[in-house]
Amino acid sequence: MRALSCLAVAFAVWLVVACTPDLERQSQLLRVRVLAIRADPAEVAFDPTRSIPPAPVRLTSLTYAPDGGPEVSYALCRPGANVYAQDVQCPGADGLALDGGVVDVTDPTVANYLATDGGLSLTDPAFQPQLARGILLNVGYLATDGTPGDRGIERGVYQLTVRATQVPNQNPRLVEIFVGSNPARPLQGERLPLKTKVTFTPLLAPGSVETYVDANGQTQTEMLVYSWFATGQGKVEDFRSQEPFQGVGKRESDYTTANAPEVVTLYVVVRDGRGGTDWIIRSFSVGP
Repeated sequence: MRALSCLAVAFAVWLVVACTPDLERQSQLLRVRVLAIRADPAEVAFDPTRSIPPAPVRLTSLTYAPDGGPEVSYALCRPGANVYAQDVQCPGADGLALDGGVVDVTDPTVANYLATDGGLSLTDPAFQPQLARGILLNVGYLATDGTPGDRGIERGVYQLTVRATQVPNQNPRLVEIFVGSNPARPLQGERLPLKTKVTFTPLLAPGSVETYVDANGQTQTEMLVYSWFATGQGKVEDFRSQEPFQGVGKRESDYTTANAPEVVTLYVVVRDGRGGTDWIIRSFSVGP
């Protein structure tokens, strides 16, 4: 998300630049927000051993707006554009609109746009070394709920990986959030006491943490990171948490409930650092 007075937060293959008022915590949901974007499949994968074209990728946004979900439009940004410059509009004059958020690099319109404007011909043998390392395409998005001013709109950039590989990255899968560490106590529908600190624990589906071979031929293990967001007056104490990696990190996040009764919606996003993303939404109540 890109605008004046923005705070940039970058990860390996995704980038979010968000405009956040000084007194607004990242975990607070007070205005139009794009909390995450998921690509299905997680990357554009060219199999170097086969002539089958890569599958189209569909982008889906996890959004929030005070009066209901905003509309989101997407565009493939002009390859030569500085997508973080204030005068660049993508979606808009500096982007190719993507109907339904679908990125299909085999579509002639998309292929011609990349080749003509950016000299990026993904089928050209000269680009094969770059494809082996991975090429990032900038996809701009615009979310709006029609509210005037900055609180009703958010622009941003998502980076989609195009890569030559026989083992494409897969999205992790987040299946549940528990109260405490008790797998018999899922958060959905729980009633929590007022003014109390509780711990939330995420659960991933088996196989969500993948091993892979990097561009240098080294075997690596993904390091998954969680982001936590909530509505209401309570406080997310740990905006970020981490799936334990080599014995370091904690997946749990602490949350302090409000002083008055309310219903809270919790949004939890998990990212694998290679473009893979998933999320889960749970609601609970606070009060006697």
